[in-house]
Amino acid sequence: YDDLYLNQRYRNQISFLSELTGSWKEAVKIQEKLQRTRVAVFGVGGIGTWMVNGLYQIGISELRIVDPDVVDISNLNRQLYFTSEDIGKPKVDVIKQKIPDAKIVTYKRWVSGGYNLHLGMVGPIIIPGKSACFDCFLASQKERDSLSNLKKIKDIEQTGNLGPIAGAIANLQVMEIFKFLTGKGTYNFNRFAEINFLDFSLEWRGYHKRNGCNC
Repeated sequence: YDDLYLNQRYRNQISFLSELTGSWKEAVKIQEKLQRTRVAVFGVGGIGTWMVNGLYQIGISELRIVDPDVVDISNLNRQLYFTSEDIGKPKVDVIKQKIPDAKIVTYKRWVSGGYNLHLGMVGPIIIPGKSACFDCFLASQKERDSLSNLKKIKDIEQTGNLGPIAGAIANLQVMEIFKFLTGKGTYNFNRFAEINFLDFSLEWRGYHKRNGCNC
């Protein structure tokens, strides 16, 4: 796309950034940075499809989407892009077809990844050399898991889910990415938030780099 098209397409977003920077020229530079950025989304389900949509809307130039699954009828209550006509088709292929003007690279591989019932997690952002690594985050979660010693009676895949929760969490995640890439606002290193959507209570939890971590 030429500069004129991009400036028109992202005019309102550039205007938003100019209010934060005080300079239209600086806002354009930030928008150009977003358009040079590549982001990978691991899993394009209830959270991932909404994140793909949000990242595409803010102008991320290349999206790498990773998921081995095909569209199932049970996906339709909370996942974007899919209709009954897409059932049985690979999710990543459907999304690429539905957003023809985006540069999307697809991978049909399994990588885990959101939310559980009425609880949603926002963050953390993992930045090499600046934050603790993802394994440190997982180790911290395991240490604090009060349910780890209890007998499992239900898999996470069997729990209920709701479209508005998926969309809300995904868009908060996209906002975290936006803040980090633009350098505007406060982003969350080594901490994450858990939101209870039944009463909108919010709890922040921190974690730290493990002793001996060489990542």
